[in-house]
Amino acid sequence: ELRRDRDRNLWIGTYSNGIFRQHGTQVDSFGIADGLLNPTVRTIFEDDEGSIWIGTNGGLEQLRAGAFINWNEKDGLADAVARVIFEDRDGVLWVGTANSLSRWNGHAFEKVGDSRLTGILSIAQSRDGAMWFGTSKGAYRVAGSRITLFSTANGLSHNTVRAIHEDRRGDVWIATDFGLNRIRPGGEVESFSGRGGLGTDYAMAIAEGRDG
Repeated sequence: ELRRDRDRNLWIGTYSNGIFRQHGTQVDSFGIADGLLNPTVRTIFEDDEGSIWIGTNGGLEQLRAGAFINWNEKDGLADAVARVIFEDRDGVLWVGTANSLSRWNGHAFEKVGDSRLTGILSIAQSRDGAMWFGTSKGAYRVAGSRITLFSTANGLSHNTVRAIHEDRRGDVWIATDFGLNRIRPGGEVESFSGRGGLGTDYAMAIAEGRDG
């Protein structure tokens, strides 16, 4: 996992050696001895206040003013394996874990009580305000009380959704374990699996260039 923060530091999360921060030629490391709960780093996120949030196999860490604040099941997380962290436009922090989904309520994390939203692998928000959750069962679009599932049953190339991105045209791109997909604003699903031009059908991340 790589993340560039507002101060141009590059944060590097590793599988078994904690997290590193690179600024120019200087590299600082953070591990168990520094307060990290677990050396396996799954996700890194910077919130609008400049705190660095780190999801590990042991819980959630907030690095603020040089000190770690630890969050786990006692603080409302659904379980200890924090896979993805996302802040929506209202400033609400969402944490996808191995077994469920948690949301910050202003005082603590609380579990989202919907059995469909489990095994969260990716989170995004489209410009219409809808939340998107990538799982091993497909991609869920949540708009108010309405939940729509996009899966292989309606054209998705694979149900394991690794990344979600809405482009400037309003199309939502879905990266899966077997190819890339595009969901049009009307809900039509187009799969790019097996097409030429993609180096592999295993898609892990999506990024949009300045030219769209």
